[in-house]
Amino acid sequence: MEPAVKEQQETAEQAIERAEAERRQRQRLNLPIEVKFLVEGSEEAQGQIVDISANGTLIESEAKPDLASKVICHFHRIGCYEGTVNRHTDDGFAVKFGSRPSTQERLIERLMLAATIGVEEPSDQRRHLRVTVDRETTLEYETGRTKKCVITDMSVSGLAVETIERPALQTKVRVGQMEGRVVRHTDNGFAIEFLGLNPNVPTRSLSESIFEQG
Repeated sequence: MEPAVKEQQETAEQAIERAEAERRQRQRLNLPIEVKFLVEGSEEAQGQIVDISANGTLIESEAKPDLASKVICHFHRIGCYEGTVNRHTDDGFAVKFGSRPSTQERLIERLMLAATIGVEEPSDQRRHLRVTVDRETTLEYETGRTKKCVITDMSVSGLAVETIERPALQTKVRVGQMEGRVVRHTDNGFAIEFLGLNPNVPTRSLSESIFEQG
């Protein structure tokens, strides 16, 4: 009987943890944060967050992408997240994020931090602000071998990928149209520094160069 009781207790604890995680994901915060968004085939537009959670956001904007459109949102000091337009409002539209659980947890942490200390630029910020990304891409090594991976964050100077591979440091690799070299190993993969990149390159052009294959 004791093992059965223990199993029931563990199940109850798991249920509590699951309920707490779901509550955190549903919790919506009112953060007056600017957002720039890009819909495939359209020009970049901007708006402001009405409210946001780990599951999605409500954006106030004159631009209203079509329902079911895929959209990339860049939230100031929080990061880039992809989602789908699932509702229109009088003043804007709602986006449902398609992030993995691990990315949702990172978003929750960033939202809580923003709600606590604000979203102003810190005086000691890194030279190149890194933004969170959760998008699959393909790496190509000098040998011609390719490998699927997931980009977890990026800036104008480089990016980090999640993969089981750990190439030797200084290994050259291509990501989309961008060439770089491996400069650091991480717990989940490795970091790449871009080669010969103009630091003033527009973010949109950088994204197109990375995610456009071939």
